[in-house]
Amino acid sequence: MDLPGVLLSPGFFKDEHRLAQLDSGGTSVGMVGQAPAGDPRISTSARHQMHQGTTATNPSQDRIAVASMYIPRIEIYDAQGTLLTVAEVPIAWDLSVTEVYSPDVWAVGQDTRRAYTFVAASSRWVFALFSGRSSRSHGDDNDFFGDIVHVFDWQGRFLGQLSLGADALSITVDPQGSTLYALEWEPLPAISAYSLGEPGR
Repeated sequence: MDLPGVLLSPGFFKDEHRLAQLDSGGTSVGMVGQAPAGDPRISTSARHQMHQGTTATNPSQDRIAVASMYIPRIEIYDAQGTLLTVAEVPIAWDLSVTEVYSPDVWAVGQDTRRAYTFVAASSRWVFALFSGRSSRSHGDDNDFFGDIVHVFDWQGRFLGQLSLGADALSITVDPQGSTLYALEWEPLPAISAYSLGEPGR
């Protein structure tokens, strides 16, 4: 999240915070938010690895959405890093202690499913590109792609989903929320534009 003089970013941390505060030069100036909860046998740093992901802000930059890549979870924060809500995701799974490689390291395996591989936002909505794939089910080169976009409002309510016409690697949306753009790879590399109405309709 890029604000005047400060950047909020998730990362691999060993303490119980969720976001780092960085100044314009990239120097850490503080930590905010709570680390994702989970099995107490899993270390904080391993939980951060499980919840690595992407972020998007609304045009006014007073809200940030953090989408987890390996667990279906979207967190909504304000500009100070206060957790406002966790979105009502339409599909859920968790990761277990058996998937931890060592006390501080979580390892991605062939059966590890990708959740939200990219997130974009407009003033009204949050768009999360959903995969649900693993390298075993789709191959090492295709598990990060998704062809479904889950749509939420900034209160975390699930509004519906968009089915793309191809496998996409990333998405973005115009500030008005009228057009979604997808960087697609299969069946042909392309940048496609999708006109948006009211999500879920």
